[in-house]
This record gives sequence, structure tokens and C-alpha cells, in this order.
Amino acid sequence: GEVPADRYTATVQLVDALRFDFGTPTSPVADSYTRVTEATAYNPTAGFGWLAGAVQSRDRNGGTALTRDFNFANSATYGVDLPAGLYSLTVTVGDLSWAHDNMALYAEGVHLDTLSTASGQILTRTYVVGVSDGQLTLDLRDLGGSDANAVINGLVISSFEDLRGPQVVSAVPSGSTIDTVDHVRLTFNE
Repeated sequence: GEVPADRYTATVQLVDALRFDFGTPTSPVADSYTRVTEATAYNPTAGFGWLAGAVQSRDRNGGTALTRDFNFANSATYGVDLPAGLYSLTVTVGDLSWAHDNMALYAEGVHLDTLSTASGQILTRTYVVGVSDGQLTLDLRDLGGSDANAVINGLVISSFEDLRGPQVVSAVPSGSTIDTVDHVRLTFNE
């Protein structure tokens, strides 16, 4: 029995995720992922690739197609062409045979995290990042310590929509009352 004008309606567009498996030219690639090697330089036709850095790769011949191999560098920048918007980045880092410490992740120039992994440890972290210039840049930087490299095994980029509807910012009357109330005034943030 609600009046249609009182309803909140939103539209959400779901976009397939972009999935990148960082490894060697011959190591297996995880299902539904795109292979990225040390030689995958940025190409405007493909819309992704390494923009900067002396990138190398390793395959440890164990684990899953995503975790067995990786790209690494002391400092490197990976780029993906994306329309302006909010995105969820899921980054997988680690090495089945070596510890890596103080690996800094930056996206769009913003420091997201500094991660360390023990030998054999794989970490997966998700961040929300805004892109405004048509290209996501993900920087990997080693910040010192016992190992001089930052590693990346995988990257998943998904569209991120704020799915919250309008929020109540004030109500009159407010608090609690024992009196009869014939109306309530709500103010929303949008």
C-alpha cells in the first residue's frame, strides 16, 4: 500500500571483472585470467601492461596456477585503462619459496598497504580505488628490509558501486516519546 513516489529505486550495472595472472611466459595461467609477464609492456590497444620498472618473473612449479608464479621488481608501475569510477582491486602477493617484506602497494598515487609475506605465504587483499583519469596505475615498491623486491601474483579489478540507499540524517520528533505522534519528518542525505 505504499505510495510509489515514496519508494527509493536504484540501478546497478554489473561489469565483468578484469583478471590478471602475473607469471612467466611458460607458466600456467589461472582460468578466466589474462597472462602478464615481465615483457607485457603497456599497449594502448590491449589497454594494460607494465608502464615502468625493471620487472622480472619466477615460476616455483607448485601451488595453483595463480600462486605458483609472479612478477617482481624493486619498483614498478602497472597500468589498466578504465573509465572513471570506483573499482574494487583484489591483489594477490607472495612467493612459495622466499619471504618478501615491506612491499608497498599504491593505486592512483595513494598508499594502499604495506605487506610482508613469509616463505610459502600468499596474501590476498581487497581495496576500493577511484579512477578519474582513464587509467588505473598500480605501483609496487620495496621499502627496504631483508628482501629488495615487491611481488605480485594476481590482480582482479571489478566495478564498485555504492549500493547503500539514502541515509536518514535527521528525524523530527527525535529520541523516544510516549505521546501520540501523527507524523514524522525524515531528512535524507540524497
